[in-house]
Amino acid sequence: AALVGQWGLSLDSRTNPDGTEGNIVYMHLFIDPLPLQPCNPTLYLQADVNRYNGTNRCLLWKTFASKGLGVNAAN
Repeated sequence: AALVGQWGLSLDSRTNPDGTEGNIVYMHLFIDPLPLQPCNPTLYLQADVNRYNGTNRCLLWKTFASKGLGVNAAN
């Protein structure tokens, strides 16, 4: 909300990802650091604990394992 308040809202962000409006800046700030993180599901596991009391833990682990990620990953 602060970025949109400062830089405005782009209504064509889906077709123009190079804009300088707040919602576009937010998405770049959210997505750009992801490749800098190690391949580790703990970020999502902790988010699941925080929001859903870990309800999706097994599903998340299975999903990461199917992509070859996680401790001793296996399908």
